[in-house]
Amino acid sequence: MKERLKLIGQLFSAFIYIHEKEMLHRDISYHNVLIHHFDEMWTVLKVSDFGLVKIPESSLTSKDSSVKGSLNDPDLTKVGFANYEVRHEIYALTQVVNFILCGKKHGNGIYNKSEAVKEFLLKGLAADIDARFSSVKEMAAAFSRLKHELLI
Repeated sequence: MKERLKLIGQLFSAFIYIHEKEMLHRDISYHNVLIHHFDEMWTVLKVSDFGLVKIPESSLTSKDSSVKGSLNDPDLTKVGFANYEVRHEIYALTQVVNFILCGKKHGNGIYNKSEAVKEFLLKGLAADIDARFSSVKEMAAAFSRLKHELLI
């Protein structure tokens, strides 16, 4: 479990950095989060495929793009990809966190060995976008407060 927690920490750090650069990935998926093991001593998580990245004020970012990505918020088809924002990334990131924790994709169940962790995941997956974490920093801080439950 310690290794999984380190990976989740790296995932949060990567997306905090991406968002601090005022970019949105828009294609968070299990296949775009790569894990490399080096000599059984180091494990590094890398985020790949920035082909759909949204950069504010960039002429290269189409606001009329169609919805793409395998872990997108289902409500995104209603609000439109032009309205994609950080809380949509939170929805997808929560699914990746769940997968790292228990090896299950969201449709196959969520981590349920701790009620606090389950509540954390449900907040990230909330149907009401206003009920989700407002940033990855907030999400990481909330996760940090409950990590001890995963080490028991």
